[in-house]
Amino acid sequence: GQGNNFDSKVAYYKRRALRDTFFERKVREAITDADAKVLYDKQAELMKDNPQIRVRHILVEKEEDAKEIKEKIVHGADFAKLAAEKSKDPGSAPKGGDLGYLQKGQTVKAFDETIFKLKAGDISDPVKTEFGWHVIKVEDKRALPPFDSLKERIIATLIQEKAQKTSEELRGKAKIEIQDADLKKALEKKKPAQ
Repeated sequence: GQGNNFDSKVAYYKRRALRDTFFERKVREAITDADAKVLYDKQAELMKDNPQIRVRHILVEKEEDAKEIKEKIVHGADFAKLAAEKSKDPGSAPKGGDLGYLQKGQTVKAFDETIFKLKAGDISDPVKTEFGWHVIKVEDKRALPPFDSLKERIIATLIQEKAQKTSEELRGKAKIEIQDADLKKALEKKKPAQ
């Protein structure tokens, strides 16, 4: 009796693995590089006027301090080193003032407007915000990374979305009859009243 049960479980898992593999292959075949490119182009269009900007900043309380820091940088002082020593921003000071890549609307208005006017490598004049005075350096400006570097990730996302949609459609068409009385009761309780 024991071996028979084991054999039926093995057969079940084999069928299940074959079904899953077939399902994945069918979904994957339905997604093309062209589909991925369409999604990429949509995203690239959205980011065209909103590039990602890598920013460092030094935050101080007084305008005079900000002017002094800007002067030191203009005369060759290392921005990251000064940020680590002088910045009052506990989140970025240990990282040399690095805030990573930002997009429009992720910072306060005056800061935001400044970083979008600067070119990569530029250092701002002191900028006043509710936090104090900032000296800002734009490290890099980038649109979306090239398609080839994102293609596999985009395809994986499309496959996941298509698989979920297909699975929901199949579930919607399936007639499921529950035999177990307790399970039937439990599921009926969960259904929202209509």
